[in-house]
Amino acid sequence: MVEMLECGNETVQRYARFLFDNDYSLYTAKQWGISPDEIDISIFKRVPIRFSYDEGYFDDKYQFMPKYGYTEFFKNLLNHKNIEIQTDFSSNDTVFNADLIITDWSGIAYEYAFTTLRPVLYINTPMKIMNPEYEKIGVVPINIFMRDSIGCSLNLDQLDRVADEATRLIEQRDLYHDKIDAFVKQYVYHLGTSAKVGANYIKLRLKQIHSED
Repeated sequence: MVEMLECGNETVQRYARFLFDNDYSLYTAKQWGISPDEIDISIFKRVPIRFSYDEGYFDDKYQFMPKYGYTEFFKNLLNHKNIEIQTDFSSNDTVFNADLIITDWSGIAYEYAFTTLRPVLYINTPMKIMNPEYEKIGVVPINIFMRDSIGCSLNLDQLDRVADEATRLIEQRDLYHDKIDAFVKQYVYHLGTSAKVGANYIKLRLKQIHSED
């Protein structure tokens, strides 16, 4: 998309502008909750545009679609005896009573692991990166390095191992209980009392500033 918008060919530019105004910008604004003008340009490079008859979304050699389409695929999910679809989010008891959760980059992993001391199975989907130059800071974000501390992570080409890894994590729940507890004590401060601690810190600083005056 970016290359098309910056293309020297006027026809390509007009087509790119039409796509951007009627699709890319609207979807991106909805996804990120801010104006497209405020989003880093690298975000618009995530969706490829092909000038070919290639119907694949990725460049992978093998790509798969549900045999009978997505409608039948989701019908089978809804009707499967081992799958429960929940539409009432007034309670999160189901999550916190689970032996394990499987997620990608969702913040639910923090809440679940830090409060239950049970492991998380992560799927390494592509990250949504707001700052593409974050690595220049020289500090690995906690949501990256914690993944293999409070559970384990699998790449998209390792999804055939989900069942085995889930079983292993549940069987080793006691080991992960101790690992997660140690992680929380090392990296998460004032768990459950952060509001009180924060308020006391602000009061202390105000007193110090007042005394300096």
